[in-house]
Amino acid sequence: MNKIAIYALLAAGIAFTSCDEVEDMTGKPQVNPEIPGYDISKLQVSSPIGTSVDLPALNASSTKDVAVIGVTDVGNLPEGYHLTATYIVAANEEFSPSYPIEVAFSEDGTTGNVTTGQLESAYEALLGLNTTPADFHGRAELYAKNDKGSVIRLGGSDVYYAQSTFELTPDPVFVLYTPGDSNGWNGAQSMQLPSTDGKNYSGLAYLTGSFKFTSAPGWDGTNYGAGTEAGTLSIDGSADNLSVGESGLYWVEVNTPALTYNMTGISSLGVIGNFNGWNGDAEMSHNDDYTIWTADVTFDGTGEWKIRANNDWAISFGTSLENMTYNGSNLPDPGVGTYTVTFDISKVPYTATCTPK
Repeated sequence: MNKIAIYALLAAGIAFTSCDEVEDMTGKPQVNPEIPGYDISKLQVSSPIGTSVDLPALNASSTKDVAVIGVTDVGNLPEGYHLTATYIVAANEEFSPSYPIEVAFSEDGTTGNVTTGQLESAYEALLGLNTTPADFHGRAELYAKNDKGSVIRLGGSDVYYAQSTFELTPDPVFVLYTPGDSNGWNGAQSMQLPSTDGKNYSGLAYLTGSFKFTSAPGWDGTNYGAGTEAGTLSIDGSADNLSVGESGLYWVEVNTPALTYNMTGISSLGVIGNFNGWNGDAEMSHNDDYTIWTADVTFDGTGEWKIRANNDWAISFGTSLENMTYNGSNLPDPGVGTYTVTFDISKVPYTATCTPK
């Protein structure tokens, strides 16, 4: 066979390569999807999100998933394929600008969920950091993905599913950063003071020598230095640094409109609960920068527990392991046995874990 014939056969082989084979090599979704034998008209999808999403209420109940896609019937989707989706949200009907969220489907494939954290990120990206409810629009791009990694957008590039309009109430985490000697004046690495209203901030911070409060990780936000009187702040660019006489962990409270602050030294953190009759704390130890605290605790499988500071109830932490809030509600006993309780205050929200020993 001559070379011309060989080249012709190779060209023909490339020309007749299927779309699926091209996708397997590129990993990119087809613009004009075709799944052999699939009748897309039998696909039945709904929007279960409802007319309002209250993120503060969901977070308070420890509900992290929000259903945005309901799949009643996938029709005759061939074996080896499953649905994936991207949920697009926007604060206007034109979807410009918009924010994409990756959807996680339930194990049976009937429900597509996004998280409260993803919706909060979408709100902040589109409307900024505030607490005002706003009307949002949502729609889903649906894809069929097979076991080979081929991804095909269902319906084409201009077809959307599970379209909805809902009021989104944000649950922002306002924070102040604490750059200073304890963290090399690196705000991004500093411990944070959270706020629910953007005015009153409080949290734990390990401080040594000099420091400031800042509204941003860098110096491009509002920076708070020492005021003219003790316990006061100044936003003047020439304000002196704040300082502590003794290095250690502090409970810090800041009122930004009033430009005031107060600090309480933390000599200990401990675990207390039904396991010890709510009498005496299982003292926790900390790492070098005071961000991770641990204690081995033997629980009896009944009742509740909390973490508190200074063997006193003025400063305590509870609500849920995923969101340890100041003076929050008691936590449920994890079960009979000895656990390593870990309290992570390196970032907000504070979190805790109970790991069996």
